[in-house]
Amino acid sequence: MNTRIFPASLLACLFSHGRRRVEQIGGEVARQCRVALWRRVSHAAFGMSVAELRGYARAQAGDLAAAEVEISLGRHRLRESVREPILMAGIEQLVELIVHDAVAEESWSAARPIAA
Repeated sequence: MNTRIFPASLLACLFSHGRRRVEQIGGEVARQCRVALWRRVSHAAFGMSVAELRGYARAQAGDLAAAEVEISLGRHRLRESVREPILMAGIEQLVELIVHDAVAEESWSAARPIAA
């Protein structure tokens, strides 16, 4: 057995599991914040492009997601060191949910300017 390769593959496996866990908890954070963020951004979303909406939602998502991450850290008994990765994953997923919600909203699609 090559002992030099084994530790590297073990580390890769552990890192992959940790990353999946961060993404999973980030998804929980996003789902918990979805309605509150939609209430915040929906009034301004109409008439925005997808890129504008994505940026606006990201700017508004931080404090909502940060509060939910605090709750998740306690609920899952997680170390402080995973706070930032979970927050970033949560915000990314939350923004994607909001963009999806907006695009699915018929009145949003109708309010967007038609590209020439």
